[in-house]
Amino acid sequence: SMCGEMAGDPRLTPLLIGLGLKTFSMSPSSLLPVKQSVRSVQSKPAAALATKALQLSTIDAIKACLEIKEEEGFSCES
Repeated sequence: SMCGEMAGDPRLTPLLIGLGLKTFSMSPSSLLPVKQSVRSVQSKPAAALATKALQLSTIDAIKACLEIKEEEGFSCES
């Protein structure tokens, strides 16, 4: 379960789902964008994204990975 600003950021939805989170609590204004993100996320690519992010050692590297994967549709393919 995740609550707060992080749960309400649709850019982070694939990472959170990949980490195994299933429950999100957020402000009402975030519901629609996050719902759309949840519907577009596939579990296997999200899990691969989470695995890759966990291997990185700095927040800047994780942010860069998430930005790249967002552009690629979170496919995590090499």
